Formats: sequence, C-alpha cells, structure tokens
Amino acid sequence: MDINLLSSGPLLRPADKEKAGLHQSAETRSPEPAVVEMGIDDDKPWLSEPNLENVESMEVYLSIKKIDGAVALEVAKSLYRDFRERLSKINPELASKNFGFTVDASGSFRILDPHNNLTQSEKVWLTEQLGELRGFKENLMAHMEASTLLAKHDKTGFLSRYQLDNGEMDHLIDYSAVLTSEDMERAFNEQIRYRAMRKTPFITETV
Repeated sequence: MDINLLSSGPLLRPADKEKAGLHQSAETRSPEPAVVEMGIDDDKPWLSEPNLENVESMEVYLSIKKIDGAVALEVAKSLYRDFRERLSKINPELASKNFGFTVDASGSFRILDPHNNLTQSEKVWLTEQLGELRGFKENLMAHMEASTLLAKHDKTGFLSRYQLDNGEMDHLIDYSAVLTSEDMERAFNEQIRYRAMRKTPFITETV
C-alpha cells in the first residue's frame, strides 16, 4: 500500500477497515478502577473499591491488584499483537518503522517517534487506530491503576520505591516496548527505574 495515501486522507475507507479487521478485536472487561473516597483508612484501601468489601487483609488486596495488573497487560499484549500483524499486511512500510506509544490517565494515546521517521499523517492515523481498538485503552488504564496502587500500598515491592501517579504515566512508559517484550513486567520495571522519581531510599539501601 502506498504510504502517500496517508497524506491525502484516511488510510482505509470504513469498508476497507472492516475487511482488514483492525476494529474486530474481541471486547474485554478490565478491572474497575479504584474509587477514591475521603475518610477511608489507607491501611484498608479495599474498602473504597467496588466488590472488595470482603477482603480481609492487605496481603490479599495486594495479590488481587497484582493479578488485575498482570491480566490487563496480557489482554493488551494480545490486542496489540493482532494490531501489529494486521498493520504489517495492509501497510508493511509503516509497520517496519520504529515507533512506540503511551497513554494518559484519560485514555488518550500519543505516538512516540524516537527517530523522527513518521509523518504527521502517520502519527494521526496510528493514534486513531489505537484509540479504536476495543478494550485496548481500558486494559492499559487498568494496568496503570494497579501499578499506582501497588506503588502506594506494597511497602516492600519494587514499585514502592518510586513516586507513581496515573497522571504522569504517559511521561514514563512506552507501552509498545512493554507489550512487545518477552518479559513485560521486567520491561515495565526497567522504564520505571530509568525515568521515575525515587522516594526516600529504604534504610537498607543507604547502609
């Protein structure tokens, strides 16, 4: 497919998009985000979340959050893999270019172009396509939510060393690099280690 088509309008007509299957990913249900309520004891954060009233300990709560994050990331990986495979068929030239993406707390995507090899039309098109993948942004946002909660409440976990907030994740994480990695947790943690601001070091780290 001629990449110049991007500069003159949408890459695919609606009928062509349906045929290519870029919008046919299975709809998924991501974990519901935490609801912040005033007066809830930080020692029992599950009391502010729906369907977690019966959780009895922080250990159980943290296990649930870890599972929520891992499942959301696996679903997002599957959706993104399908997207890249379809992209390679309908536009192999664009698929071969090195690009990433990030997503903010509102679910808006931003294309990352580290080598400046994308046109503005390509960036716009990729942004639109990722935004239209059903269940994709919801699962990425669920992963971000779980990660920020683990950073806040898992006092001995890796993420607890860093100041994480949903509103800043789009400045920290290239999710394309995470989702295409063989070890997604490690890829995510490496980006956090490289870009996120650390909290005061643990006493064991200063001895």
